[in-house]
Amino acid sequence: MDKLKPLIVHKFWIILFIALLLPVIGWSMATGSLAKEIEERQSSIDQAFTDAQVPSNPPNQTWSTALKQINEEKRKYNAESTRYLWEKQKELFVWPPDIATFMTETPYRGEISIKPRNLYRSAYKFEILRAHKLANPYNLEDGKGLVDLDPNIIPHVPLDKWETVSPTSEDMWNAQEDVWLVTSILKAIAKVNEESGAANISESPVRQISVLELRGGTVGDDGSAPAGDGGMGMDGEMGGAGGGGMFGGGGGSGGGMGGMADGKDGSLSIDVDMDLVKIFGNDVDNSGGGGDGGSEMPMDEALGGGFGGGMGGQNSQKLKRYYNEEEELPYKTRAFYLKATIQSSKLPNLLAQLSSMPWPTKIIRVQRADLFDDSMNPIAASTGGGMGRRGGTSRGAGGFGSESDFTGGGGGFNRSGGPGFESDMGVGGAGNLQGQENKSLLDSALNDPELAVVTIAGLMTLYKPYVPPEGEVVAENTEQPQAGAEPTDAAASTTPADGSEPAAAGENPANPAQPAATTSENTPPQSGGNTTTPAEPATPAPAADSTPSDTTQPPAAESKPAEPVKP
Repeated sequence: MDKLKPLIVHKFWIILFIALLLPVIGWSMATGSLAKEIEERQSSIDQAFTDAQVPSNPPNQTWSTALKQINEEKRKYNAESTRYLWEKQKELFVWPPDIATFMTETPYRGEISIKPRNLYRSAYKFEILRAHKLANPYNLEDGKGLVDLDPNIIPHVPLDKWETVSPTSEDMWNAQEDVWLVTSILKAIAKVNEESGAANISESPVRQISVLELRGGTVGDDGSAPAGDGGMGMDGEMGGAGGGGMFGGGGGSGGGMGGMADGKDGSLSIDVDMDLVKIFGNDVDNSGGGGDGGSEMPMDEALGGGFGGGMGGQNSQKLKRYYNEEEELPYKTRAFYLKATIQSSKLPNLLAQLSSMPWPTKIIRVQRADLFDDSMNPIAASTGGGMGRRGGTSRGAGGFGSESDFTGGGGGFNRSGGPGFESDMGVGGAGNLQGQENKSLLDSALNDPELAVVTIAGLMTLYKPYVPPEGEVVAENTEQPQAGAEPTDAAASTTPADGSEPAAAGENPANPAQPAATTSENTPPQSGGNTTTPAEPATPAPAADSTPSDTTQPPAAESKPAEPVKP
C-alpha cells in the first residue's frame, strides 16, 4: 500500500497523460488502415485504366480476318466489273457478214486464216462507206442528209494497199477495230442531229466534220521531247480534202494553237486547232519493238489516217497505236481528234453523246470559236487540223476521191456518197442544175451566224479479254469473243461490188459476193420485233471446203448460243 501511495498522489497527472495518448494512438491506428485501403483502391483503378487502353495495332485476329474478307470482296467486284465491260464490248465486234462466220472461233487479236483475209480486201472499203452512211451525210445529188462529211475524212487504210496482197492478221484487226471506233463516233454525231428533229442540213446542229483522227501517244509526255517524226507532223503538210476544201496549215491566219491574232485586213482570226503532241505526247515508237497493235507500213500510208504503224527503212517509222497500253492494265486507250462546225448552243449535246458511247470515253480538251463575227466576217477556219497530225487521206490514189479507181471503172466516190459522180455538181443537164441548187443549200447552211468551230480531243477505252485469277471458274462465254455477234443498234454491212450505195443503218446489207436477197433470206429476225437484222448470228466455224454463202444459215444442231442482243 505504501508503494502505491505515490501513484495515488499523482493519479491526476497519470490519468491526464493516458487521456492525451489515447486519441493519438486511436487516430494513428485509424489512418493507417484507411491509407492502406485508399492505396489499394487507387492501384486497382489505375490498373483498370491501363487495361482499358488499346494499342494502335492490336494483335486482333478477328479484325485482320474481316479486313482480308473486305479486300477479297472488292477484288472480286473489280474483276466482275472488268469481265462485264469486256463482255459488253464484245457485242461491238461486228465483222462484215461474209467474214463473220470465219471469226466466231477466232480469239481476240488471234491469227486469222487466209480466206477471210482475202475477203476483207474487198469488204474493207464498203465498211468505211457503211460507217460514213451512219452519219447521215449530206448528198449533193438529192440534197438529203444532215452533215457535210467527206468519206476521205474517215480514218482508213489507203484503198489500194491490199489490191495485190492480203492484209496480215494484225493489219486486219487494226483496220476493223478503227472501223468500230469510228462507227461509234459517227453514230454519236448522227444522234445529236436526229434528236434535234432537223429536216435538212440548214437545221441540223452538227453541220460539218472536217477532221476525224485516231492515234496513239505516250503517257506523261508533254511534247517537249523530240518527236523524231521526220517532219510528218508538220501542220497542214500532208492534209487531205475534207469538208470545204484541202486541209490547211491551221485554222487561223496568225494565231497559235487556240490563240488569236489580227488578219491582214485587220479582222480577228482565231485558231482552235490543237497540237496533239502536247496533249497525247509523241506517237513515234522509238523502242524498236513496237507496241501492241503496231505494224509496219510506208510513211505515206501511216499518214493516211489508218491504224498507225511504221516500218523499217530510211523513210519509215513505227507509230504507237494506243495511248494507255501498260501490261498490268485491263484496258487500253486510243486517242481521237474531231473538228466540227456546229451550232454554238448544241456543243453540250455533242459532248454528252461522245461521252456516252459504248466505248467508255473521256473528253480531254475542247476548244471553240465562233465561225463569224458580228459583221459575218470569218474569224475561225472550219478546215485544218493542227500540229502533230497523222490523218487525212487525200483524194488521190488510195482515197475516195473522184479521181480514184475505187469502183474499178473510174467512177469514184465523193461527198455525196454515191458512185459515178465526177464532181460535186452532179451529172450534166437537169442533174447539174439540181447539184447547183443543193450546193447552194450546203453553202447557205455553212454561213449561219450561230455556227462555231470546235475541236475535241479524247480517249476511247478498249477493254482487254478478261483473264480470271488462277483457280477461278469462268463461264464458258468468256473464253473468246463472238465475232459475229449482233451489234447494239445497227449491224455491220457491206456494199455490193456493182457500185450501188451501201446499206443505211438498220437496213439489211448486201454481201459483196452475193445478191442482197441471199443475206436477208438467211438471216433470222432481231429480237424486239425488228425483222431486218443485217448481221450474221454467232455460228460454229464452217467446214474447210465451205464458202461464206454455204454457212449463212446456222445449223439446227450443235449451234452455240449467240451473244445477247440489245433490243
